[in-house]
Amino acid sequence: MKPIRLIVISASVVAALVLLAAVVVFSSAFQTWAFRRAVAGTPGVHLAVERVSAGFRYVDLTEIRYEEPGLRLHAPAVHIELDVLRAVWSRQFAIASLTAEGWTVTLVEPVAPANVPPSAASEPARQPANEGTPPVAASGAPAALTPTTFAGVFDPVRLPYDLAVDHLAVRGQVILPADRGRVLVDMSGGGLGAGRRADFKVNAKATFRDETVNAVTAEGNLVATMDTPRTLTEVGLRLDATASGGQLTAPVPLHAELGARRSGAAETYSVRVTRGDRRLAALQAEFPNHGKDQLTGAWQLDVRHVDLAPFALGWRVPQFSALGEGTFETEPSLATVHATGKLDATFENLAVLKPDLAVLGAIKLSADLDVARQGDVLTVGKLDVAVATSNGGAPAAADSAWRAVGTIRALQPFQFTAHAREVSAADPARDLIGIALEGLPLEWLRPIFPQVQVTGSNVRGELVATPRAGGFSFRTRVPLIVRNLELRHRGKAVLQHLDLSLSTSGDFTPEGWQAEVNGFTARSGEARMLLLDAKAGQLAGANQPIKATGLLSVDLGALLAQPLAAKLLAIDRGDASIEFAASLGRRQEIQANVRVKNLGLPSGASANVALPAVSATVRADIAEDGTVTVNVPVTLVREERTSDVTVAGTYKPARGGGTFDGHALSQHFDLGDARVLGEMLPPKAGDGASATPAWAGLKGTVGVQLKELVYSRTLTLNNVIGTLRLSGDAVKFDNLRAAVGEGGAQANGAVTFSAQKRPPYGLNADLSLSDVDPGPLLASVNPGQPPTIEGRFTINSHLQAAAASLEELSHGAAGDFQLTSRSGVFRGLSVNVGNLVENSSKLATWLASAGHAITSLAGKKPDYDEITSRSQAANELARILSAIAYDQLSIVVSRDALGQMNVKEITLISPEIRITGTGRSLGAPGRSLGEGFLALEYQLRARGRPAELMKYLGVLDPKPDNLGYASCTIPVRVQGTLAKVDTTELSNRLVALAVEKTGLTEKAVDWINRLRGK
Repeated sequence: MKPIRLIVISASVVAALVLLAAVVVFSSAFQTWAFRRAVAGTPGVHLAVERVSAGFRYVDLTEIRYEEPGLRLHAPAVHIELDVLRAVWSRQFAIASLTAEGWTVTLVEPVAPANVPPSAASEPARQPANEGTPPVAASGAPAALTPTTFAGVFDPVRLPYDLAVDHLAVRGQVILPADRGRVLVDMSGGGLGAGRRADFKVNAKATFRDETVNAVTAEGNLVATMDTPRTLTEVGLRLDATASGGQLTAPVPLHAELGARRSGAAETYSVRVTRGDRRLAALQAEFPNHGKDQLTGAWQLDVRHVDLAPFALGWRVPQFSALGEGTFETEPSLATVHATGKLDATFENLAVLKPDLAVLGAIKLSADLDVARQGDVLTVGKLDVAVATSNGGAPAAADSAWRAVGTIRALQPFQFTAHAREVSAADPARDLIGIALEGLPLEWLRPIFPQVQVTGSNVRGELVATPRAGGFSFRTRVPLIVRNLELRHRGKAVLQHLDLSLSTSGDFTPEGWQAEVNGFTARSGEARMLLLDAKAGQLAGANQPIKATGLLSVDLGALLAQPLAAKLLAIDRGDASIEFAASLGRRQEIQANVRVKNLGLPSGASANVALPAVSATVRADIAEDGTVTVNVPVTLVREERTSDVTVAGTYKPARGGGTFDGHALSQHFDLGDARVLGEMLPPKAGDGASATPAWAGLKGTVGVQLKELVYSRTLTLNNVIGTLRLSGDAVKFDNLRAAVGEGGAQANGAVTFSAQKRPPYGLNADLSLSDVDPGPLLASVNPGQPPTIEGRFTINSHLQAAAASLEELSHGAAGDFQLTSRSGVFRGLSVNVGNLVENSSKLATWLASAGHAITSLAGKKPDYDEITSRSQAANELARILSAIAYDQLSIVVSRDALGQMNVKEITLISPEIRITGTGRSLGAPGRSLGEGFLALEYQLRARGRPAELMKYLGVLDPKPDNLGYASCTIPVRVQGTLAKVDTTELSNRLVALAVEKTGLTEKAVDWINRLRGK
C-alpha cells in the first residue's frame, strides 16, 4: 500500500503544480506582467498596455498607448483570434480575425527646443563626430560614401514567422496637427495567405477647418499576394479621392495607383497619379533579380498646385507648376548612378511654407541635366540651370514678366574625381562652367540671415572655370557689383549707400587650392572707403594649414560716417592700412602690420590738436588648446617725437574670460601722446558708467618696464618697474617704482570696480617719493628765474578716487600730501630789492634825515649804530627773506576730488627765520600744480640779524619764544602761483617801513602806492 499511496500522492502534487502553473500562465495579471517585461527589454519602444488577456484561441489587449516623436496612438481594445499555442511553439500566426475599433492616432507638429532660435530649430541635428558623416580622405576631400545596397522591395520584408489573415476590421481616426481636422479610416477585408491574393477595402473621410476645402473622401483597395507564408510577390494600392466644399466650385477628383510586383526575372514598380485624362505624375522602374542587377526607370511630371492642394490635409501648399521628364539607372549599391532629365518649374507664394520666404517672390526654374556618379567620380555630360524671378515678386502670367536671376552652364562635358581633386575634360583649352549673375536680389539673403535686412541693386557679374593642371581655375569675367547697398540688423542701420565691386580668381588642383581677391572695393559716394587685396590657399595632404596674405586699406573718415562705426571715434578723417599674413591649421599663426596716419578731429575747440601717427606689428600664435601667445610693439609719432611700447604675453581662455600673463616694455613713452589719443574718443552719454570693468573677464599679471616715461613737459620718470595684477574686480599694482631725477618714487594700491556703486571705478593707493628736487620743475614753468623752492624732498601721500571711467580716475584723485625737506632754499617771500630801492631811495633819504633831526631835537640817540637807515634795514630784510636757506621745510597739502588744493600747514625752520602758514591753491583745467592760483598767509618769526632789522623797523614783538624767535607784527600774504609767487603786498610793506615815521605809516604806504602807479 505504501508505494501505491506514494505514487498517488506524487501524481496529485504534480497535477496540482501543473494546474497551478496553468492558472498562473493563463492569469491576466501574469500575462500583463510578462508582456510589459518583454516590451521594457526592447529599446526605443514606448508601448504601454493596461491589460493582456490570452486564451488558447484568442488574445485581448486593452488600453494600448504608443508614442514616438510627432505621433501618439491610443487603442481602447484589440481582439485577435488565433491558435495561441501554435503561434508560440511553431511561430505560425494564423489569424482568423483581427478587430481594432475606436483607435485614435494624433499627429503633433515638432516644437523648437526652448532657448533655441527659430532658424536653429529648423536645422538638421548635428551628428556626433565620425557618425553620420562621410569619412575624410588624407587629401582633405570627402572620401567615397559607404555604399547602401538596394535589395529590392520584397526581400527586406521577408517575415520571420508564418502569417495568414482571414479577416481584418480596423476602424478609427487620425487627428491632424493644430486641430486642422480629422480623418476617419475604415479598412476591412482578408484572404492574406500563401497562394492567395488578399483584398482589403479602404475608406477614408477627412474633414477640415479650412475655408478652401472642407472634406476629402477616398475609396480604394489594398491588394497583396503571398507565394509562401513568409514572402510577398505583389503589393498594390488604388485610390480614388475627391475633394469638395469650401471655395471649390466643383468637386476635384484624383486617382492614384501604386504597385510593386515580383516575377521570376525582376521586380517592377509603378506609380501613376491622374486627374481625369491628365497624367500628373508617373514612375516606371525595373530591378532584375539576376544578371546585371541594375535599377532602371523613367519619370514624368505635369502637376500644378491646383491638382494637389485640395488633398494636402489642411497643410498650405504654395502655388507651383512642374513639367518634366527623365530617366535614371543605378546598381544595387547606389555607388553608380546615372540620371538625365528636363524640368521647368515655377513657385509662388512660398511664404505659406515659411514667412521669411516671402522675399523670394515668384521663381522660375529651368534645368536640363545629364549627370552620373561612379564611386567618387562625377561625370557631367550636360548641366544647364536657369533661375528667374517675376518683377516685384508678383505672380508672373507671361514670359515677359520674368527677370533673369542667373544661370549655371557646363560649357563642355567633364569629370571630377573627389579624392584626387582631379578634373578632366575633352578640350583643356575651353571653359568648363559658366556662372552668370544677371540680377540676384539681395533680399534673397533674408531667409539665410533672418535678423539682417539687406537692400540695394541686384548682384551682377560673371564667373568662369577652366581646366588647369588636372583641376580647374576660376576667375570673374565680369566683376561682381552691387550698387547702393544698405544693411540693417534687427531694424538698426549698419551700412548705407555703399557700392561694392569684387574681382576674384583661383585654382583648384590635385596639389591644392588657391583663391585671390583682386581689388574688393567699397565706395561711399566719391570716397573709397575700403580696398582689399588678398590671397588664400591650402596644399593637398593631411593637416595642411590654410595660408592667407593680404592688404586692407581703409578711409577712416568714410568708415566712421557709416552707422556701424559712427560712435566709435570722434575723428572725421584718417587713413589706415593692415598688411596681414596668416597660417590657419592645428596651430594658427597671425601677423599684421597696422598703420594709421593723417588723423584729424572735426572743427571745434580741439580741431587744431595734432594727433599722432600709430603703427603696430601684431603677432599672435594660437595653439590647439586655444592658448594665444601675442607680441604687439606699438609706436606713436607726434610732432617729430616718438613713443613706443611693446605688449607681449600669453592668454589662456577659460569659461567667462581668460588669463593673461605678460609684460609691457618701452624705451620712451610720452603720456601726452596717449592723452591726445583720448581726444579721439566720443563723449559718453549719461554718467558714462559701465556694467563691467574695462578688464572684464581678464585675469593674470602684467610686468611693467618703462625706461623713460614722460608724464608732462616738466616731469619725467625713469626706469619705471612694477607688476599689475588683474582679477575680476580689481587691478592691483605692487611695488611700482621709478626714478624721478636723482630721486625715486614708489606706488602700491589698486583700481577697483563695483557695478553696484555709482561711479563704479575706485582708486586706493599709497604714493611715496624720496630725494626729489622740485626746483627744475618750478624753474621750467618760470624760465629765467630761480625756482621758488630748491631742496630735496620726501613726499608721502594716500590717494582715493571714484570715477565713471578709467580715464577720469586720475583727475579725481583726492588725499593728503606730506612734503618734508632737510635743507634747501626757500624763495616764497622773494621781494625785488632793486625795485624797492629805486622806488624809495630818495624819499627814504630825506625822510631818514628828517627822522634823525627829529630824534636829535627830541634828545634821543639811535640804538643801532650798524643800521644807518630804515631804507637800509628794509632792503637788507628783503634780501634775507628773498632766499632763506632752511634746515627743515614741511608742507601738508590736501587735494579734493575737484582738483582744489588746501595748504593745511607750512613750517620752515632756519637758524634765524621760522615761518608757519596755511592757504589754498585753486587748480585749473589743463594746468599743472605749479600753475594753479595760490593764496597763502604766513607768520614770520626771527632771531639774530633778521630780528634786529625787524626791531629797527618796529615790527618785532618784544617777547621771544623759548627758542629765541620773536614774531613779526606785520601780516604776510602772498598770491600768484607756486612757480611764480606774487609778493607785491610784502614789497609794499617793506617800502612803507623804509620811509615810515611814527604816525605816517598808512599815509606813506598810500603815497608810495601812488608813486608806483598802484
